[in-house]
Order: sequence, then structure tokens, then C-alpha cells
Amino acid sequence: MKIAEMLRTSQGARSAPLDGVRGLAVVVLLAYHFGVEALQGAWIGISLFFVFSGYVITTILLKEQARFGRVSYLEFFRRRARRLLPALALLIVVVGTWALVAADHATRREMKGDILATLGFVQNWRLVSQADQYFAELGDPSFFRHVWTLSVEEQFYLVAPFAAVLLVRHVASRATRVVVVLGLALLSAWWMAQVGLATSEAVAHSYYGTDTRVQALLAGMAVAFAVGPDRHGRRPRPMTSWTAGFWAWAATLTSIVGFFVVPPLAPVMFEKGGMLVLSLLTAVGLAGAVQSGSGLFRRVFSWGPLVYLGILTYGLYLWHWPVALWIDRYAPDLSGPAELLLGSAATFAIAAASFHLIELPVMLGGLSQLTGTVGRGRVLAVATTCAVVVLAFAVGRVPTVEQDIAAGRVPQLVEGSDPYVPGDEQIRVGIYGDSVPHYLSKRFPRSTYGDIELVNLAVEGCSLLPLTTYWSPGYREPVKASCRQSREEMASVLERERVDVLVLMVGTDLGTLHEREDGSLVQPGSDELRTMVDEQLDDLRAAADSAGVSQVQLVTLPCREVSVDRLPSPPFDQEWMADHPEIAGHLADPVAANGWFEEWAARSDAPVLDLYDALQCSEGFQRRVNGVTLFEDALHFSDEATPMVWTWLAPAIRERWRTRA
Repeated sequence: MKIAEMLRTSQGARSAPLDGVRGLAVVVLLAYHFGVEALQGAWIGISLFFVFSGYVITTILLKEQARFGRVSYLEFFRRRARRLLPALALLIVVVGTWALVAADHATRREMKGDILATLGFVQNWRLVSQADQYFAELGDPSFFRHVWTLSVEEQFYLVAPFAAVLLVRHVASRATRVVVVLGLALLSAWWMAQVGLATSEAVAHSYYGTDTRVQALLAGMAVAFAVGPDRHGRRPRPMTSWTAGFWAWAATLTSIVGFFVVPPLAPVMFEKGGMLVLSLLTAVGLAGAVQSGSGLFRRVFSWGPLVYLGILTYGLYLWHWPVALWIDRYAPDLSGPAELLLGSAATFAIAAASFHLIELPVMLGGLSQLTGTVGRGRVLAVATTCAVVVLAFAVGRVPTVEQDIAAGRVPQLVEGSDPYVPGDEQIRVGIYGDSVPHYLSKRFPRSTYGDIELVNLAVEGCSLLPLTTYWSPGYREPVKASCRQSREEMASVLERERVDVLVLMVGTDLGTLHEREDGSLVQPGSDELRTMVDEQLDDLRAAADSAGVSQVQLVTLPCREVSVDRLPSPPFDQEWMADHPEIAGHLADPVAANGWFEEWAARSDAPVLDLYDALQCSEGFQRRVNGVTLFEDALHFSDEATPMVWTWLAPAIRERWRTRA
């Protein structure tokens, strides 16, 4: 018996065209994650998978209710466990074992929580709590980031069978059942619009939240009620072949166009109901695909290789993300075509092996198909669960950043630097700037640099300039009251804190636009902006002089990874940034701003701490230095990189202090 026929016999709701459509969607998703940037809208395929799940699961439940007059909830959850858990356990074991053997501490610290959240099917809410940005592949993304979709589906499955049965038993009208489910989907879409995209926390909630994403599952559920059997087994009149083919093609072609034209985090999808509209069209299209007869749609999407990819969708989805991250770690210089070829081949090979050797036998006959007897199968289930939990805790048993610092395990930012030996003279160092020096100061390893007393004068979100920072048309950052206050009180604070040397680490936002009070914009790199920078640095120098500060030092801006497709939204708008590549260029390689800094420092007798040079930015951006990922997002140093930055910054501050005139 062919695989598809075996699965239809065991699961009762498979359709070759539906598998073909899923095969197309998973191919698009793999291609995007393996570097085909033209597929910027590949993420909408996730909604297709959700719609498919809602439709298929509800159809299975309705058939069971019509045939037996009841639904076996225990059997429903047993089937779900057989389908999902074996492949998921294999993924956790393989990735966790790799982490134990080869991963760095930064990767392992987070992986324990990721594995436990994956096992509990709450990984989506863990990502929400971390304000994880799906489209900003910076820092060290979780190897289990992608299983958030399983969490959403499993949370839906906890409710779906009971909801379906209640509606069938207590709501007589088919139309009323559909309206009830669509009402819940509309409520989810409305709530997504309320959550919105205004902050990184909101973006994570809108993208990963069960409450915001359930609209797609409910859309599939609604159409299943519309075309599926009632409690007596009666079905509505099916679509004509022409109508079914029309909706199937309309949904498929709309999705294909969307894969190319819908940008990441498009507001129309999240805040204007676009995701619900696409989900409803997809659901109707799936119903049409099932009823499409022997027309062109069925012939195209029943093509064997495409159907087979659809059958392997679960494994392909599970494995493609870890494979992509491993390629990024071990072969970062691969060309785009090579990455696509290697990543796709490796993912397909692993997914096929997993399906035929583990998933299919368990789906058809349980774990006893792997062990030989039911008793051994139960032992295997318990042992695997225990092993995965133990593995999670073993992976997480690594020193904290603070323990690594105390043990002297922090690599040097600049190779060949001498170990730091605290001097006899105590220096009170005030560091001023925005959130970048603020977080550097909060994580200052005081025990290592005993001769430096650090005073954190930095204020989050404070630009060097007294103008609104114009990150994108939808995200402007006005000057905060706390920023004005910090500048007004600078001299008195420096005097009160008895600061010896003031370190200016300013200008993170100089690469983007600034907005005057009249709404006009100041361009990055312009002479006008340079004049304003000089004025603000002069004011800071004057405050330091009036407070009796002996020396002012100035840190240059580092290069950063600011490719348009990796920028987090907010504050950036990727579509707008794509039309303004000069801004991404200034942010990524701040040569102009650093030139202004150096000229001002020469005129003002202020030593320069050249962070740009320390990071070897003239040779291009390096995501990792000595095995440590530099940035956790588009702007800020990672927890692991912060002490490494101090291995250069603290000695540089002290050396400039010692050689002052």
C-alpha cells in the first residue's frame, strides 16, 4: 500500500491535493530560511499550516461524531501524541546532544528553558516573554524558536474536540455553528490589531501569541463545519467542479503572490485584518481543493513528489531551522545557492529518515512497532521522556556570565592584550550616552577592574541631539524628559559624584534621520548634522569642565549588522528601509560620524577610544569574535560580549587617563 493510502486509512482525512499544497508551502518556507530573500512573504505560509490543521482536525472530529455518535477524546489525544511526539523527541535529543558536545555557553544557557517549554508546548509564550523578534536573526536565535507553531496548535487541540462536539450537539443550524466560529476568529483578529506592532513586546505577542494566531485555526474550523458532515452524517451540496477549482486556484495563487510581495510584519496583515482575510480565503481554497474533481488543480497538486513533500512537512519543518543555524555557524561563507542546496538536501534526508524509520511506524501501530511489544513501547515512552528532561537540565548546567568573569574565562576583544592588573590609583569614571553604554555599565565586571569606580550616567533612549529620532515613518522617538533632565543636571551630577574622567559613548542613532520641531528632517551625514554634533559635544565638555572633571574621553561608534532583512520592527520599518539604503549604510558603517568625533576630539584635546578599530570594522563586520556573538539585537552588545568589550574598554580608559597632559 502506498504511503498516502496508508495514512488516509489510519487518519481518515488526508487528501492528495492538500498534501501537495502543504508541500509547496513548506518548500517556500525552507527556501526563505536557506537564503532566498525574494520570498519575503514566506512567513504567511504559517497561517496556511494553521488553517490546514484547523480544517483537518475538525473534519476528523465531525466524521467520528457522525459515525459513532460520540468523540473519543482519549483516542484523539493518543493520535496527536503518536503523530507529534516521536519526531519532536528525536529533534530534542539530537540538538541537545550537539549542545552538550559542541555548543558555547551562551547557546546552552537558554536551551534548557527552550527544551522544557517545547515539551510543555508553551514555547510560543516563552518567546513572547523574551520579546523575541522572528525577523531579526541577530545574536544567537533559539534552536527551538520554530516550534512555537506546535505550541499554538497543541493549545488549540486542548479545546478543539470539546468545542466541536458542543457545537454539533447543541447548535442545530450549520450556519449558526459557522457564524459562532467565525465570530471567535474575528475576535482574535480584532485583538491582534489591539496588540499591534508599536513595541518589540507587542510584535512578539502579535506574532507568537495563541490568542492572536488562533484566528487562522478557527478559519479552518469554520469551513470544516460549513462543508463537513453534521451529527447525522449529512453533508451540504458540494461545490461544482468549476467552483471548487476556482477557489482552490484563487487561494493558491494569492498565497504564491503573497510569498513575494508581503513584507515581514506588514501592518495590513496584523492591524487591518489581512491575516484573517487570507486565512478565510485559504480555508475556502482547501475545501475547494478537496472537492476539485479531476480538474487541473488536482492534477497539478497530486503530483507525486509534491505530495510526498507534503507528507514530510512536519519533519521538514522541524529540522530545517536547526540545519540553517548549523550552516550559519559552521559554514557562514557559503554562497546563496550553495546554502540552499546543502540546507535543503540535509533537511530532506533527515526528515525522510525520521518519517520512515520512526514517525510512520508509530502512527500506524504505536511505539510497539519500534520495540516489538506494547510493554516495551511503554517503557520506551517513559524512558524517552525522562531522558529528554535530564538532557535539558544537563544542557543548562553551564556557568553564568558572572561565574565566567570571576574565573577569568572571558576572551580578549583584541587578541594579544595583556591581562588586566589593577593599578594603585583609583579612578572615578562617569560614562554617558544612550542605552548602549547604559547596559554596558550595568554589566560592568567590578571585581576584575578594582581600580575603576564606574558611575553610570547613561540614560536609555537618549540621543546626543535635542531632536526627535526618526527611525521610520511609523516610529519616531521624541526627546524624553529624562534626557533633558540628565543634560541640565550634568555638571552638578559630575561634581557630586567626584568624577575624574567622563567617557562619552554617544551617537548610536546618528546614522538615521532626525526631525525638527517643524517636521522637516535632518539627513545623516549632512553638514548640518555635523554642526549640531559639535555643538552638543561642546556642551558636554563645558559641563565637565565646570564640574572640575580632569579628562573627557570619546568612544567611536562600532560597525553593526544592519542588513535590511534582519532589522527588528520596531523601531525599523523594513519596507521603508529598503527604499532608503543609505540609512542602513550609515548605521552599519558609521565612518562619517566617527570622522566628526575624531576631529572634535583633536580640537578639544579629548582622547579617542577607537571601538571601531578594536572591532576591526575596516575589514568588515564580524558577527562573532573569539567565538562570542557580539550583538544581541541590531544595537546592543550581548550579555556574553559585554565583559569581552570591557577587556578592551577598561584598560583603554585607564591608559588614556595615565597619559593625560
